[in-house]
Amino acid sequence: EMKKNHLDKIHPLFSGKKSASLDENAESLLNYMNKNNIDIMFPIPVLGKITAGQPILAEEYLEGYLPVDPNIYGMTTPDDYFYLLVSGESMNLKVHNGDYALIHKQDYAENGDIVVAIVNGFEEATLKRYKKINDEIIMLEPMSTYPMEPIVINLKDTKFKIIGKAIGQFGKF
Repeated sequence: EMKKNHLDKIHPLFSGKKSASLDENAESLLNYMNKNNIDIMFPIPVLGKITAGQPILAEEYLEGYLPVDPNIYGMTTPDDYFYLLVSGESMNLKVHNGDYALIHKQDYAENGDIVVAIVNGFEEATLKRYKKINDEIIMLEPMSTYPMEPIVINLKDTKFKIIGKAIGQFGKF
């Protein structure tokens, strides 16, 4: 059975699915770019679940690509960015289940940043608000309409790695 591609609902041109209307899709994207004075769009990879220990762009997580106007984020290359397909409601005040969060690859964060982090003992990366309590304790806070506990990490006994910072999200066409 073929895996359902989440990108179909955003813009068929980026779903990787060839169809009779590919020319129309390309044309609508070009019209969008012309209307908004966009010279170039960067193709940013969309990743599904990121698992600890795997390379960040491991093929099995690649869902497709989404276009980004590099001027919005001051991008010079698409290489430092990826989209994460958001799963769950723990960040629904910022991004909803099924949305795409735009992530800048980096291994550090300031208090209040929304980060993608891999925490020892969890299979998958998590998207949460970063808060450093002191040199030993970090808190990853949900931003949800549901009551949810933060993840408290003691750096002395827990492996913790930031792999990116959320800087935006993909708006629907």
